[in-house]
Amino acid sequence: MNAEERWILEYACRHKMHQVLHVLCKKYPDGLDTFQVAPVYQGLAALLFVVTDWQLKDFQGAMEILDVLYIFAEEVIPYTLFSMLMTGLRTMHLFHLLKTKGEDILAKLNEYFPRNGRELKIQRVLHKREIEFRKLFISLVADEDRCADYLKHRYREDFGQDFKDSVRRLVNEFVSKIEEILPPTTIDMILAGERPSMRDLSTPTSENMEIVLDLILSKEQPTADDFVAVLEEMWQTEHRQKRKMKHTDISTDGLKLR
Repeated sequence: MNAEERWILEYACRHKMHQVLHVLCKKYPDGLDTFQVAPVYQGLAALLFVVTDWQLKDFQGAMEILDVLYIFAEEVIPYTLFSMLMTGLRTMHLFHLLKTKGEDILAKLNEYFPRNGRELKIQRVLHKREIEFRKLFISLVADEDRCADYLKHRYREDFGQDFKDSVRRLVNEFVSKIEEILPPTTIDMILAGERPSMRDLSTPTSENMEIVLDLILSKEQPTADDFVAVLEEMWQTEHRQKRKMKHTDISTDGLKLR
């Protein structure tokens, strides 16, 4: 990991460049946490990616991120927005468990929608529709035939594309409100003509830094494809340098002074 990759990761998270994030994840399969990029940037990118791509198996992790982000930005996020988004994610995750015959479905239902009201930062009484949802869901878990019939004939009408689009709109609104209070990324500052405090851009830099700066300073708005190409060029440069060092390394093993 180097400063240039951190700059790109930070910018890709802020500007929802999932193609760039995918390339970085392939390069670093153990995770991107070591990049020392502000967790809020990575959290926003992960939340948006999971919901936009409708990765139902990852919805539980997305809900954990959502909870943390809400605590971080509670002053600018209306509770109603947070609650509606969380309800949508929980509902979809429950149906995912139902369809895949996940374990402890009723326990998860009681965790998400407890019969005596649920707590998401503040205690409140269950809405009427949540009570009705509990009744529906319990009946589907209890009766396999009814469950199969519901999923085949009613599910799309109740929780189909319109519901999915609504959840996606909510997550975009949630992310946008947090982005309004975030500081600009290093690359955003350079594009705006500002000089990041941590570096004088006129001083000599590494080859990788020159590659990144050439891209940033030559385009008004670099694209995801631009950054993918830059990353590949950087990694090829690093590979050539390592090979060069390997071939020019002179071993003194076995040499003796007489």
